[in-house]
Amino acid sequence: MRVLNSAPMDCASAVGASAVHHVMIGAGSLISPGKVLESGMLYIGRPAKPVRALTEAEIANLRYSAEHYIKVKNNYLNGSRK
Repeated sequence: MRVLNSAPMDCASAVGASAVHHVMIGAGSLISPGKVLESGMLYIGRPAKPVRALTEAEIANLRYSAEHYIKVKNNYLNGSRK
């Protein structure tokens, strides 16, 4: 099992789990190797279990965050400090 800080998931493969899209893992939660995570759910606990569906606002924020991090990465690689 691995401990994750709050993590928007499409990074499930990094911990040996499987997720579709739009999964959020609560801070300190443990994901069992090989666990299949259901899309659109919030997982918390040790071991992590689905506790509720993500709201549309939370899913939109996941998209925004991912796009923002890509922009930051691209700016860094291009030498821009914006």
